[in-house]
Amino acid sequence: MGLKELLIHIWSWDNELIRACKAKKANALEGFQFSHQKQKLDYNIWNDKIIAQKQGLSLVELKKSFKKTRTELLNQFKSLLSVPEIVTDEKSFLRSENLLRIWEHDKHHLELGGLKVAF
Repeated sequence: MGLKELLIHIWSWDNELIRACKAKKANALEGFQFSHQKQKLDYNIWNDKIIAQKQGLSLVELKKSFKKTRTELLNQFKSLLSVPEIVTDEKSFLRSENLLRIWEHDKHHLELGGLKVAF
């Protein structure tokens, strides 16, 4: 996976998580589905489809979109983490430990892309 594909992958999942955070804050997670679930696709197939759709964007456009989406996602997380009962809900995907796993996911992909991540 090259840099463009990596940015598309993380950017697309950031968008999905933003939708999930908004649904959680609106108390509307029951019945929530990620896009790949709505489309009845394996998430790897969905991911490949998204990468193919966005492949024509320039690296500059991808970086700009990624930065905007990542900033929004971090703001969503900050909002969720300020209400402890939201992230300790045993039934919620958006529990605090799952939010922290997102960093591990990104770190894994960044290292696969050749970047050394020290923390």
